[in-house]
Amino acid sequence: MITIAKYEEIAEKKDDGAFKEVSADLYWAYHTSKRLGTEDLVLDDVKWTKEVAPLVKECREYGIKQIAFTSSNQHF
Repeated sequence: MITIAKYEEIAEKKDDGAFKEVSADLYWAYHTSKRLGTEDLVLDDVKWTKEVAPLVKECREYGIKQIAFTSSNQHF
């Protein structure tokens, strides 16, 4: 897994202001994936189509090449 300095800095400093500058979804996926030892960031909740583009943009900004979308919500 790549290291994202911005996310590490936010976690270290517990900086609420800087936390607002990043995607909360990606931030938590990053730290969860690190804790679990997985290579890919795993987003584990439902995303609306309009939410995907900003996530992809931030992934590109931080060099994230692959993410996994999963959901335990199977109510169709």
